[in-house]
Amino acid sequence: MPVASSVKRAPETAERSVTILGATGSIGASTIDLLKRERARYRVEAVSANRNAASLAALAREVGARFAAVGDPAVYRELKDELSGSGIEAAAGESGVIEAAQRPAQWVIGAITGAAGLRPSLAAAERGAIVPTSPLGLLLATPDPGWRQFPPQVTVRPVRRTSHGTGAE
Repeated sequence: MPVASSVKRAPETAERSVTILGATGSIGASTIDLLKRERARYRVEAVSANRNAASLAALAREVGARFAAVGDPAVYRELKDELSGSGIEAAAGESGVIEAAQRPAQWVIGAITGAAGLRPSLAAAERGAIVPTSPLGLLLATPDPGWRQFPPQVTVRPVRRTSHGTGAE
């Protein structure tokens, strides 16, 4: 017998907003590939990368992102120059990546490896975004998994790899 779910799903035709943290890495690239296949169903709010400003700017333009952030402040000027005239906002440093996570997106894909992705992912979760994450990545990034109490509105759902890609458990 099927179990009833209290999670309300948006109709298949409803547009979902998405932010991709670590958009130029392998998980980010796979996510972008999936979103491009269903452009009418997704709107990209923000993208981030650590240092690859030129690739991030090109990606932000391609997917119509409203915001782009680089983790390394040393490449901020390059990102600004690459985005010139596009209307896409730019930021840098950990605060810029956290700002990307706090933008109004329903889903925030946390594809940043290790501890660098922890604060942005938590910032997104605290505001109520759905944040798919690898349980191993979260544990490796968190010295003591009990150190953080999530607010009541936060639901943590691990993502596992399946033989045909990834899927939420």
